[in-house]
Amino acid sequence: MLTGVVSPDALLVPINPAFGNPGADGAAKLTAMFSPKAVIPCHYWLFKEHGGDPAEFETQCKKEAPGVRLIILAVGEQITI
Repeated sequence: MLTGVVSPDALLVPINPAFGNPGADGAAKLTAMFSPKAVIPCHYWLFKEHGGDPAEFETQCKKEAPGVRLIILAVGEQITI
């Protein structure tokens, strides 16, 4: 967790490891660093060759940021946090 920084309510983090984006492990570490109330993975499955796996992100979040609520949205799904 970052010291002296207010944790956000939600963090949207890319889990697609192409073009400098974090993969599941890096995104989980960012989640732990910011310690939001909830994290929503994004920017995955857009292109086959870019990858990104929400299940792997979930596994990594359980290790790195177990207290953060993970929200995986379906295409077009909306939520209120």
